Amino acid sequence: AALRGGGVIVMSGRLLLDKLQRCGHWNELWACAVVEELVRCGVSLFVVCPGSRSTPLVVAVRERLPPVAWISCLDERSAGFLAVGWARACGADEGLAAVITSSGTAVANLLPAAVEAHADSLPVILLTADRPPELRDNGSNQSIDQVKIFGSYSRWFKDIPCPCSEVSLQNLLSDIDYAVAIATGVAGGGPGPVHLNFMFREPLAPFPSERCLGELVTGVTRWAEHSRPFTEYWVSESTIGERGLQRIWCAMRRAKKGLVLVGRTSRMQNKNWMMEFLNCLGWPVVCDVLCGLQELRHKLTYFDFILQSQEREHIDCDFVLQLGARLVSKRLPEWLRDCTSTRGTPFVVVDDRRHRFDEHFCCSERIISSPQRFCHDLLPYIKQEPLSSELYRLVLLGERVIDPLLDKRIRADVLPTEPDILRLVAEYSCRSGSPIFVGNSMPIRDLSLFAPSRAQMIVEANRGASGIDGVLSSAIGYSLGLQKSLILVIGDVSLIHDINAFHLLRTRNFQTTKSPRVEMVPPMTVVIINNAGGGIFSFLPIARHPNLLNPLFSTPHDVNFQKAGEAFELDFVQIVSTQHLLDMLERRATLLSDDGNHFVLEIQTSQSRNVSDHQEIGAEIVEAINHYSSLTQK
Repeated sequence: AALRGGGVIVMSGRLLLDKLQRCGHWNELWACAVVEELVRCGVSLFVVCPGSRSTPLVVAVRERLPPVAWISCLDERSAGFLAVGWARACGADEGLAAVITSSGTAVANLLPAAVEAHADSLPVILLTADRPPELRDNGSNQSIDQVKIFGSYSRWFKDIPCPCSEVSLQNLLSDIDYAVAIATGVAGGGPGPVHLNFMFREPLAPFPSERCLGELVTGVTRWAEHSRPFTEYWVSESTIGERGLQRIWCAMRRAKKGLVLVGRTSRMQNKNWMMEFLNCLGWPVVCDVLCGLQELRHKLTYFDFILQSQEREHIDCDFVLQLGARLVSKRLPEWLRDCTSTRGTPFVVVDDRRHRFDEHFCCSERIISSPQRFCHDLLPYIKQEPLSSELYRLVLLGERVIDPLLDKRIRADVLPTEPDILRLVAEYSCRSGSPIFVGNSMPIRDLSLFAPSRAQMIVEANRGASGIDGVLSSAIGYSLGLQKSLILVIGDVSLIHDINAFHLLRTRNFQTTKSPRVEMVPPMTVVIINNAGGGIFSFLPIARHPNLLNPLFSTPHDVNFQKAGEAFELDFVQIVSTQHLLDMLERRATLLSDDGNHFVLEIQTSQSRNVSDHQEIGAEIVEAINHYSSLTQK
């Protein structure tokens, strides 16, 4: 046996060859070869959805030896997002996820996850079963047009013909290898979802047969006997070259008010070079909540509030370098637009994804390279001549002024505000080392705004398309990929979208590669912020029209999450005060370790109160910044 990506054990050559030669039906032969090649290419989890037409692929996964990890999922939309979460945890280096579905609307339900994977460059492999050509376009049951159903959201599509002697196994294996190379970005274009649509004729289930297709394996004997993919793809990392580096460096040296922004970067990429670069540079660093960097010396926090204060007119940057793409903040890109349009500030963005991240059209140079590689190549220049920035005086503002203010506001005997909840969860994450998966809409914005400046935490979220669907499923996939317990903070409407995914927390239809026995999803703490509807709309212009806001936008509901938790046999606690939340978070490790159960905390808040809380807290922070500025600028 041999090890491939994600620690998956590849079937020994003689065992595989014997298995292929004993196959008595085309479906069985092809499915066995497909699953084996996917494993060789790095697939370490199969997310299996129920259905008849996909039976050959499912049987091949279940009967593979040595075992491969799989999880059974009732709902295809949830399965797609689980694979998205897995991709966030593992990337292309530690094991890919492949989703298997039957035909019809089962396939259509994968579209939201395909959109998210496309938008955030996540490698996800979608394996869908389909009718043979003679059963298409003639009213055959559970048959829809699945050809290129995901449109431009799929990096590559292939309509795999029905297994037959006219199409060689070499052709099939080559298609699998190319699909994985496209999904992982090795074949160019950046990572993303790929779609392989398999046509199968009946019989679909295994059946005894005296026929043997062993003679057809002759052309792939060499492949079967070794442990590598049929075709291996390699890529060399691109750089901007010495001349490009010197030009960037000269422009940075001239800057008096330089600033670095760090957006989302791949979790799997080694960030040591990036950390060393930023710590040596001497410029303030504004970190997005999803950047994944810790222990920075020059971290500039609460920048959104600084931009609302009198300091904004003094932050006339003359060079902005952004490492990684996609920022949670809305105000920061708008400020960048003003800097570049009114002052002509150079704005350089370094990211290895091919997407254009320039919503305000202010990027002056877009370097398509990994931020880690860019920092490694520029680091020798920095070490020879560290830079400085007049904006450095703002670095201590968060720790000295804003942190004490926010800490003082928190009252133990009352229900926490929504900003308090995210701040407290962030602090607990720092103490415990538990990763946070945070929902879209208000939770991720509040975490970005109010996390303590001292916070060093691992945060993930679905910010590709920033949808509120599939968040629970993605968090479960992320936890599976990390094999770590985590905290999910999610809004009530977002949870309702994906509440059926609670069944995955209780499922035992799951197998790891560590042993053939079934396992459970790592224990998870789900923190529900329930403001009885879409609270974010209370912050938008539509709030000036109460008759429209409610019910068409705020979407009030009376879902009882306690009863939902009971239906899925989850431990549920209704939080009654800030101290209660703190106590339950601190007790979390003990409660989780007792029986491996999952833990649901609900905190009920008010939409109208949430708006006034944000306004009041924001005004206090801005006032404190203005006071600090008046003292430091004298």
